Amino acid sequence: MRRLCENGLESGLRRFVEKERPLLGICLGMQLLMTESQEFGLHRGLDILKGTVRRFREPLAGEVAFKIPHIGWSTAERVTEGGTKESNGPAALFQGIPVGTFFYFVHSFFCVPEDPQAIFSRTDYGRDRFCSVVNRHSVWGCQFHPEKSGPDGMQLYHNFLFNL
Repeated sequence: MRRLCENGLESGLRRFVEKERPLLGICLGMQLLMTESQEFGLHRGLDILKGTVRRFREPLAGEVAFKIPHIGWSTAERVTEGGTKESNGPAALFQGIPVGTFFYFVHSFFCVPEDPQAIFSRTDYGRDRFCSVVNRHSVWGCQFHPEKSGPDGMQLYHNFLFNL
């Protein structure tokens, strides 16, 4: 956020969204869309989407161990009641991408949108089920990295550019 503000990009991003132009935040970009983040203390975000960014909970004693950060392949389970219905519909981002597709994640923090209707997909890791794709109007965010997710990730980028 500090870098966005220093470079005058915060206001430009807000104006871009106000014009209802499509915006896709990837990983940290998705987290910056939220109201605030708990990473390295409490910090404000762009507040384009109401919500908080939280750290994964550590494993409990006696539980199967897992590492933080979450690095690797996981599915993004589509939420049937989540996502908005504006424009071409939220399914347009995932057109041609099979349900159950694995995407590549690298993160220690995740988004918790205030509005559950903004959650398009969820993913399980460790002790948490988190929002892996968020959507509100023309704004999208993916916690995973489409560019590292093979042909299905490239399909997601294609869909964003040509279907939304």
